Amino acid sequence: MENERLSSVLRKKGRIFLYYLTHRDNVASILCKGILSKNRIEIAGLEYTSIAKDSVQRRRNRIEAFGRPIHDYVPLYLV
Repeated sequence: MENERLSSVLRKKGRIFLYYLTHRDNVASILCKGILSKNRIEIAGLEYTSIAKDSVQRRRNRIEAFGRPIHDYVPLYLV
C-alpha cells in the first residue's frame, strides 16, 4: 500500500532525481555492485571510505526504522 502511494506521488511529479552522497573512492565499487546499505557492505567485507562522523554512526547503530536497524537502509534523497 505504502509503495503504491509513493509510486503515484512520484509519477505525478514528473521527473524525480535520486541523490546519494558518498566519497569519490566508493564510485568504482558502486558501479560494480550497486548502492548497498552500510550493513550489507560490512557483511560482504567490502572496503569503503566513509564520509560519516564516527559519533553519529555509533548513535545510528541504536536506531531502528520499521523494525530493522537503520543501517539496513540506503539513504537516498528524492528531489
